Amino acid sequence: AASDVYKRQVFGFGRHGRCCNLAVCGLSPHSYAACSAPADFCYICNMDVIGFREFCLSLPFAEECTPFDETTLVYKVGGRMFAYADMVCFNRFAVKCDPVQAEILRDRYPEVTPAWHSNKRHWNDVRTDGDLPEEFLRRQIRDSYMLVLRRNVTPRSLREEILSYIAGMGLEW
Repeated sequence: AASDVYKRQVFGFGRHGRCCNLAVCGLSPHSYAACSAPADFCYICNMDVIGFREFCLSLPFAEECTPFDETTLVYKVGGRMFAYADMVCFNRFAVKCDPVQAEILRDRYPEVTPAWHSNKRHWNDVRTDGDLPEEFLRRQIRDSYMLVLRRNVTPRSLREEILSYIAGMGLEW
């Protein structure tokens, strides 16, 4: 079992040792065995802390820090938090969310709840060990990143510079 976890974390294999990048192979989340996508396109279907970290840091100008304690990873853009998670017990992560959208997500998905240590109106906890697909988890992180960037990053010149860079790269969400 430990070697299976190691394979998933280091080599990007899915739970069954096969590629599970649904965007490349177009399979359902439970069709791991049939995938034939190249190994360099592999992602982990159930997001783990390494996948979470890599995805957060792949966002333009994202920064990682540990301001609360040595186990809580915090991700910021322009000095403002957009996500955080415990790296030791990674079964959920917190993301900032529009208050109306936060309520809708909580009503629709049992894996989405008010964030434990944050303003419950603006922050959601998203469980990583439930039935939510990885694309949904990534979408929550991206939406949080863009929300923080558009509403919280100051000065405005920095916000506009980052948004301009994102638009220039074709990454607008």
